[in-house]
Amino acid sequence: MVAALTMMAATSLPAGAQKVDLQIDTRGFFDNVEGDNSYRRDMTHFGLWVAPQLSVSSRNEHHSLNVGYDALVEPGTKDVFTDGKPYAYYKYDDRGLRFVFGSYPRRLMKEQMPDYFICDSIRYYRPNMTGFDFLYTGDKGYVEAFIDWIAKQDMTVREQFMVGVTAQFRSGAFQMGLDNLVYHYAITSDISRKEIDWIHDYILTHGYVGLNMNRVAWFDNVDIRTGFLLAADRDRDPSVKKWHLPIGFVADIKARWKRLSLLQTVYAGKRQQHFGVQDFGKYYWGDAIMHSPWYSHTEIGYDIVRDKNVAVSTGLQVNFTDGGMNWHQCLTVNYTIGRTLFFRK
Repeated sequence: MVAALTMMAATSLPAGAQKVDLQIDTRGFFDNVEGDNSYRRDMTHFGLWVAPQLSVSSRNEHHSLNVGYDALVEPGTKDVFTDGKPYAYYKYDDRGLRFVFGSYPRRLMKEQMPDYFICDSIRYYRPNMTGFDFLYTGDKGYVEAFIDWIAKQDMTVREQFMVGVTAQFRSGAFQMGLDNLVYHYAITSDISRKEIDWIHDYILTHGYVGLNMNRVAWFDNVDIRTGFLLAADRDRDPSVKKWHLPIGFVADIKARWKRLSLLQTVYAGKRQQHFGVQDFGKYYWGDAIMHSPWYSHTEIGYDIVRDKNVAVSTGLQVNFTDGGMNWHQCLTVNYTIGRTLFFRK
């Protein structure tokens, strides 16, 4: 795979290209879920993504074309590589403005959306987004908008896509922000199934205010956000014709001290994800515990290794809901190596 990518870059190098980089990114995850909780069943996520990528960039590096392949290795399965696909994206980056188009890694986002938008298992098994991402970063904050085209409609597959906007404003320690996601789950092309394959619309909005402070007591950083979570949720079944509008209070506290990290999230209000956990992964991509009218999520992490190329972290997550308690034992490994193959002064 690496040799093929190198030959492709050498034979198709644009005349204006000034630099070619090869990067190999490995991302391993182990997440064991146990406990008695009606919203999450016991399961273990275990895998390793291997992604070689070639980047061809202009002299000023404002423009780049990136081509790679993501391969998933899952120990214990029949096939060595259980999933994998090529990806390619164009990136423009200059003076606070960044634009990405194509199939690109989800980790390129300015800030990862919280679990009530995109849950951990989605990030494990769908690390790339397909569409475009627009980001503007200024002295006082940022605005980011994206489209993630998930599936194209045919006779058996339903059209699916997400449109999202995140924005944050900061002044000193004060911060305020908005996360918004629209998920459209359409029908198939099979006309005979239209009576049972109703379109589903899901809009989720998170508004917050808070404080982001460095050097608080013995903590290196403390990030506090409190606000609301409002959904607009409906199935377009003609016999229903009703929007469900659950709203609730949500608060997140993140703190870091040296290699230790803490995340505490609490929610109280109406049940989110109205159509229930049986439609998780179809109607909803956020954490299934959002169907509870209240929950507490606690996450304690420790960075075993953290340097320029290697990050190894372990953690424990505990969830309390009206449906019981469960906990996760987690381990993540990220290792990135890179080399410049061609450089023209």
